[in-house]
Amino acid sequence: MALWSPALLIPIAALLVPSYFYIKYKRSNSPILPVIWPVVGILPGILANVNNLHEFITVGLSASTCNYKVHGPVGTRVQYFLTNDPQNVRHIFTSNHANYPKGEEFAEVFDVMKGGLFTVDGESCRRHRAKMQSILSNPRMLASITNFCHDKVGKGLLPFLADMANAGTAFDMQQLNTRRHGHRHGGAHVPARDAGVSIWKVMRRLNIGPERRIAAAQAVLRGFVVKMMETRKTRRHSVGEEEDEAASLDIQSYYINDPNYGDDDQVLQATLIGYLVAEGHGRCGVVVAILQHL
Repeated sequence: MALWSPALLIPIAALLVPSYFYIKYKRSNSPILPVIWPVVGILPGILANVNNLHEFITVGLSASTCNYKVHGPVGTRVQYFLTNDPQNVRHIFTSNHANYPKGEEFAEVFDVMKGGLFTVDGESCRRHRAKMQSILSNPRMLASITNFCHDKVGKGLLPFLADMANAGTAFDMQQLNTRRHGHRHGGAHVPARDAGVSIWKVMRRLNIGPERRIAAAQAVLRGFVVKMMETRKTRRHSVGEEEDEAASLDIQSYYINDPNYGDDDQVLQATLIGYLVAEGHGRCGVVVAILQHL
């Protein structure tokens, strides 16, 4: 049987011609926005920019007045609403936070932090947030963070910048700060999963592909946190709870000394891993880089 027939020209032309004019129309309206292809949606644009995804999303949002709706291939449930509008962010995270639950699927994707603030909803989420806010607003903690930052900048960052300036060497400031913050916590970096594609579940079950690397990264991260917890608890038992609480000035100690966290190793692990992953992904490094340009 022949694989090609002149009769196929008609259906192929019927598919390609409307697609051409559709894409041309979309491009003429906004040449910066990613093309939403027939059938496959925005998937080609994502695949083409998989190593440059943050910049790809930023450009798309800037060209779409801060809001953009993403559709995946036809037949899938992949659908996202991206926004960087300050009013939307405030609405989602503050004034109507309870109306935007993360859900069990989200917790399954980020299972390494399951049970922590990053994955919980409802009353548990409010309790986690209240605890975090009380820690980060504590005057002793703020003083400790201030002293730590002064020490890091004075003894680490400024000498390095002076050496780079004297040598006339160019470097990426944001990457530098991201690496410095990540290394400070043992390089806490866990590869991300695509929440919209369930194929990662099959790869996890078979322990192949990216899931194999994710499992290895999670094992290292969990081992680091467990060792850190055991060392801290050993010190607490050796010096006594009252003396330990008086001398504690780190985030881990505030959680371990709280019965709601210290007596539940799973929640404590998830909470501490959440802090490490958030720090390791460079949010502080990004902020420091912005401040240095002001």
